[in-house]
Amino acid sequence: MFAAPRIAAKTLKAAVGWSLEPQLELRFESVALANEDLDLTANGTWRATGKGPGALDLVGRITRLRAAAAHAYAPLVLAADVRQWLATAFTAGEAVDGLLRLRGDLADFPFAAGGGDFRVQARMRGIGLAYLPGWPAVSNLDGDLRIERARLQFDGRQAAVSDTRLESIEVRIPNLTHDAHLRVAFK
Repeated sequence: MFAAPRIAAKTLKAAVGWSLEPQLELRFESVALANEDLDLTANGTWRATGKGPGALDLVGRITRLRAAAAHAYAPLVLAADVRQWLATAFTAGEAVDGLLRLRGDLADFPFAAGGGDFRVQARMRGIGLAYLPGWPAVSNLDGDLRIERARLQFDGRQAAVSDTRLESIEVRIPNLTHDAHLRVAFK
């Protein structure tokens, strides 16, 4: 499901329960995962659907995610060029105060046509972004990230490119799963 085949954990705590009828269902509460890149807490339920990867109902809080490691936690349904770009674009900074909501049949993830819910929102701070090779990098990018289903929206308060200060930054990717085009506007 994620680009990283394994997610390392310095600490992992959870209360897990299950039932077998009518189909296998796992309930997990008070999940706390921490490693060098990420601090996450979550609660949710996964259940078998008889086909595909099952259905998930998950609510999480991302206390901290190191931006340079974000690609490792990106779902594989993202377009390959988006995942490749994520692996090299972020050079500094972190996401904080994040919320995660994922609900629906995982075979339909990220629910671009509806039928489920996928939302991530977080405050981004101190982001370094090398968005294109050979172009001046962006530094000290601060703002709010929102991913809803397959759409990404970023509203930035400030950033710098070389000695130029930017304000009111808008970044949009209408569809992260295919034909991903980045749209940027700023003052």
